[in-house]
Amino acid sequence: MASHVVAVSVSPGDDESDELQSLRSWIEDEAELAAAVRAGAGSEVAGTLGTVTDVLLITLGPGGAAGALAAVLVTWIRSRRKGTVIVRVRRPDGAEWELEAGGLSAMGAQEVQQMTRALADWTGTHEGTGATGGTPRP
Repeated sequence: MASHVVAVSVSPGDDESDELQSLRSWIEDEAELAAAVRAGAGSEVAGTLGTVTDVLLITLGPGGAAGALAAVLVTWIRSRRKGTVIVRVRRPDGAEWELEAGGLSAMGAQEVQQMTRALADWTGTHEGTGATGGTPRP
């Protein structure tokens, strides 16, 4: 698998920049992803607009980086107390996957594990359709 960049954004919320910074800290705490994340503007990603730092751009290469990212995203959003927080992951081909805090908090361990695997496959290989709790958007 060649390296590619995925864009991750967070919305809504009282202060999206705080939520985005919180997510960035979680991603940077993962050794495999620490050097792969940078802040960017939505306009840096095909099909999006943005003028401020409103996305995290994560370079995924060969290995387990996609799995590490999926695990961090699922764990982070499950820790949100606000049921309205949504994480959007956009692949280079423009496909998008949404994770909603409210939908993930009620999941059992097996469902979370299945969704994490599906998100890792979808993010890392540019293929797949997602699983319960995540909403892929072509």
